Amino acid sequence: MCRFVAYIGNTPLLLKELLEAPENSLISQSRQAKKSSHIINADGFGIAWYDQNVDSTPGVFKSIQPAWNDKNLLHLSHKVRSKCFLGHVRASTVGDVTLNNCHPFTYKDYTFVHNGTICHFDKTRRALTNELDDHFFNEIKARTDSEHLFALMMHFLHLDPKKSLEGAMKRSFEWVVNNQKDKNKTHFSRLNICITDGKELISTRYATKNESSFSLYYATKHFEAPFSEQSLKEASASNIYTVIASEPLSDYTKEWKKVPANHYIHIQADQKMHIKPF
Repeated sequence: MCRFVAYIGNTPLLLKELLEAPENSLISQSRQAKKSSHIINADGFGIAWYDQNVDSTPGVFKSIQPAWNDKNLLHLSHKVRSKCFLGHVRASTVGDVTLNNCHPFTYKDYTFVHNGTICHFDKTRRALTNELDDHFFNEIKARTDSEHLFALMMHFLHLDPKKSLEGAMKRSFEWVVNNQKDKNKTHFSRLNICITDGKELISTRYATKNESSFSLYYATKHFEAPFSEQSLKEASASNIYTVIASEPLSDYTKEWKKVPANHYIHIQADQKMHIKPF
């Protein structure tokens, strides 16, 4: 399965500090994941980052190359600083290895990555696209279950007068469960996702039925193992940040905490973090 990492905080961080520098960085996980049945995640990669001084939309770079083999990724990660960014390496289960199928997926201010699958998505896809209004249906560029799930979340967010990202996520997951419950016993979903608008962030560890969920970890402002001294030399005592990753980025495992199964992390715009059950 895929691997992803997310960072959000009030101190800008060089992307390399998560993508390359740690012993078990995201690039390392693309070559040899430690907590996944798919050891190699070589079916493309992508990064998205925010710079609110420019505008509210994310910058995006994606490629169908393995992450460890792309020098442009290394150049960018050594030069781009951000208070919020996502990285994803792909092991495809639904959809070919094409640029449109690589994560992250974006819409206006929102960025989305997924680790998991909507099993037998070909049996669910027609009903899901019928749920969408024309605008979000036309936003879909390829055939992955991940991109369709993101479109569904954006559709429900658009319909919500309160524009609650948390509500759109829950409603989308409920839709998937309800549209699989009448199928045969082989239908299930694993939905580890991360979605953000650069200010608010939600990441989930979720599996339907009796399926085991994929791994998801987080580290709070007290965690410094993957960060170089240089990257934090200007950080003050009020520095607040959270790192979320499919697996710990270093051997300092005591600093990482596992997200409980069927729970999600919700980081609000004021950087307050909550872990909630589904």
